[in-house]
Amino acid sequence: MAIPTRYKMNDKEKQLILKLRKNSREKIKNIASGMGYPTSSMYDTLHKLEQKGIIEHRSRVMFEKIGYPIRMIILLKTSHDGRKKVQEYLLQSKNINTIYRISPGLDFYLEAIFKNHIDTQEFLEEIGAITEITNANIHNVLDIPAYERFLTQEEHFQN
Repeated sequence: MAIPTRYKMNDKEKQLILKLRKNSREKIKNIASGMGYPTSSMYDTLHKLEQKGIIEHRSRVMFEKIGYPIRMIILLKTSHDGRKKVQEYLLQSKNINTIYRISPGLDFYLEAIFKNHIDTQEFLEEIGAITEITNANIHNVLDIPAYERFLTQEEHFQN
């Protein structure tokens, strides 16, 4: 995988990202006013960052509050020939929230969400039935002390 060319952000872009990372619900008008920029200029900056793929907007769901209290981190090692089949299976699984391809020594890092222990057990049995899985490390997430905190402090932008 090629490393993308680094985009050099100006101070206004850095400050906008910092403000949005701290509170993504903050109105652009308020951010612009607090930074001393016209609102239209800040919208232009936001759209530029969106078009370059630097910022994208998503909703964070508190799964436990809607009946999905079990969160697991699963690390998988697959056979080389079975990697694609395992990935296709994972992409179809309703319980997988996030899939990362990782290295070295393992192939996938998964975040899985479950309603109850029966669903958890059924998923783990299905994963175990895929012959291409050569190793699985399964961890229950007990708490999330920090979430999405990178680039929320000014010193994060220091080189």
